[in-house]
Amino acid sequence: GKPHSLAVGGAIRNGVTFEVFPDASLQPLIGPCDGVLSTAFFPDLVLQIDYPKSMVRFFTRSPLPSNDGIPMAFVPSAGKLPFSDAVQVDGRPVRALFDTGGSGGFMAMPAFVERAKLELLPENQKGPRVGVGMLSEGKSVQAPVRFAAVQKIRIGTIERSAPRVMIAPE
Repeated sequence: GKPHSLAVGGAIRNGVTFEVFPDASLQPLIGPCDGVLSTAFFPDLVLQIDYPKSMVRFFTRSPLPSNDGIPMAFVPSAGKLPFSDAVQVDGRPVRALFDTGGSGGFMAMPAFVERAKLELLPENQKGPRVGVGMLSEGKSVQAPVRFAAVQKIRIGTIERSAPRVMIAPE
């Protein structure tokens, strides 16, 4: 039957909508779990992800001063996915999507790689190629990934030198 509510800690939503995907198609992409919780679930809450302490916290209002942080932008065609224009790659402003997903790096879109003339790193001829899991026409596939060299990525006042930069598959 249709669920009436969904609760994450003290955040409770009634009349929620579920999308159902075949478990076999998602497991290679995200691992074994019972569901994926969209960021759109929290439009009226402050979500804090504390990676060093392995904690997620929810607040009804920000525990930080209002001018602390970086601005997010929402693109109508992308729903509630959080983008920011406060990101720089080697001093160039970029629009970046914040994703809590697993590659641990910055995934550059091919158009940005071309526009910024990023240096492509040579493919590793020894061993298996690096791939990223994607959902294509309802099936999980491994798409090959290339890497590019950048000197630094800055997000607000945080800077990472020689970060891992993957190029998104076409």
